[in-house]
Amino acid sequence: KGAQMLYVLQGALRALVGDEEVTVREGEVLRVPPGVPHQAEALDDTLELDVFSAVRTDWVDDFE
Repeated sequence: KGAQMLYVLQGALRALVGDEEVTVREGEVLRVPPGVPHQAEALDDTLELDVFSAVRTDWVDDFE
């Protein structure tokens, strides 16, 4: 499995990546390493973009 990048376009997220809690705000990026448990909670009305490397085929299959 590959890494995940979260780019916050608007708003803010509180994220827990492994044991580390961080707040990611508009214009900031969070990298989630491969295989690390993570979760996020929107602190405001939030719009974010997820980018995966390698491709998440389980998600792609849902759109075909």
